[in-house]
Amino acid sequence: MLEVCKRLFSQWNSNNVKYCHWKSNEHLMAGLDGETDLDVYVAPSSKAMAETLLAECQYKECHTQEWHQYPDVFEWIGFDQATGRLVHVHLHYRIITGTKFCKEYVFPIDDLIISSRIIDPATNVYVTNPDLEIIILYSRIALKAKKKQAIRAGKSDCREIEYLKERIHAETVKELCVQLMGERGGEFFDLIMKGNLSSPEWYGVFRIASGWLKPYRRYSKWHVFLRHHYYKLIDLFLYAANKKYGCYYINKKTLPGHSVSICLIGQDGSGKSTLTIELCKWLNWKLAAHRFYLGSGDHYNGFLKRVISKGVKFKRHIEKPKSADAGAGTKSAPVKRKKNLKNLGPALIVAKNRLNIARRAYKEVLRSEKYRKKGAIPLFDRFPQNQFEGIYDGPKIAETYRANGLDYGLVKYMAKREQRYIEKIQKFQPRLVFKLMLSPEESIRRKPLENFDAVARKHEITKQLQFPNSTVHVVDATQDYQAELLLIKNEIWKSLIQNQ
Repeated sequence: MLEVCKRLFSQWNSNNVKYCHWKSNEHLMAGLDGETDLDVYVAPSSKAMAETLLAECQYKECHTQEWHQYPDVFEWIGFDQATGRLVHVHLHYRIITGTKFCKEYVFPIDDLIISSRIIDPATNVYVTNPDLEIIILYSRIALKAKKKQAIRAGKSDCREIEYLKERIHAETVKELCVQLMGERGGEFFDLIMKGNLSSPEWYGVFRIASGWLKPYRRYSKWHVFLRHHYYKLIDLFLYAANKKYGCYYINKKTLPGHSVSICLIGQDGSGKSTLTIELCKWLNWKLAAHRFYLGSGDHYNGFLKRVISKGVKFKRHIEKPKSADAGAGTKSAPVKRKKNLKNLGPALIVAKNRLNIARRAYKEVLRSEKYRKKGAIPLFDRFPQNQFEGIYDGPKIAETYRANGLDYGLVKYMAKREQRYIEKIQKFQPRLVFKLMLSPEESIRRKPLENFDAVARKHEITKQLQFPNSTVHVVDATQDYQAELLLIKNEIWKSLIQNQ
């Protein structure tokens, strides 16, 4: 069990919070280890105390999207400092179930579930009594099925049924069925005690359960049908737009109010991209987070960059370096050639490419700001700066073309525009900046093809770069990767908790 979970449930027990983990107790330990959700019912009378203790244990309440919102159900995210894992607590003040995006049925068992709860000796967490949980489970399987006439229990459902049947008392289950469902309770009990149910038998479970919960139904059948398919289409559209077309639509949980923007910078080989991708995956387990690449390296593949790359390859092909002993049939080693910017045409193409990179970075920053204001978390891989020219994602056109004697009017115009874009970007400096530091020697060991002098200069620039509107953390990038990642996760979570 994660320490963050152990502390929360210990606090709830000590303060007499009326709660219980109300479903899927077969894999309760997986939830306490941060591998799946924790579905906890809390009596309305204990709501204030439960939420106060959640906040004290460094849990953060999150908002979910409209199509995943249900009455009296709230989302809390916790963080375990020792392992870096997130914990998701699905907090229920009413127990509801039914069709996805609708949850049209409310279980009228609030008092019963608390009065009959038991303590799980392995975890010291209150859980639903198995005699009641098996009734809830069969009802849930039937009521949430998409096609009511062809209901089948999935593998996870079968595991839960087997787990509960090893722990129930048949007479008590029968009494509860009759108490809750009246004269049809006996029939429901017989279906529970039977082995694997066929689809018609599962439909019988649905008929009895829906009849029992009819007075507590929230929507009509037509309302459920339209709502389910409407939100299903929205969900599919957002997933496809984000996954296939790189859009930034939010389809996960968000933080209340404005969120926190995060940036990782460092010289070549410091692991900026690797860490940013890993952090994005970590947050995306439950929270809306997106990686914004603001550089011009391997993760950027614009049209002009591709044109320039092909042009360089073609030029190298037609201008093969001559070897002193070429007549002997020996192959000469490839010679690196400096870029020749004396020809104005190719030079302007290169300048336009750099201007495009600056423009794209500015647009990405504007998108990230909208994303952040909706409560989602933008993660920047690099961040353009205007403190050093010609290097480290700074303005490059002016310095490069002055050095090559191409300080023409059109070049000056593009240089000014590039400078202007980078100056605008500085207005949106990230809240958190992580400087990944390692020696130039280690950087070259990780990326042998880089130029040592350039790497050494970037190393010094990393130390000197100023972010007046940001909280800056200097991270030793030579330490163990997992330790480095855990350190960054801890700092991110502290900032998220403090953010209001």
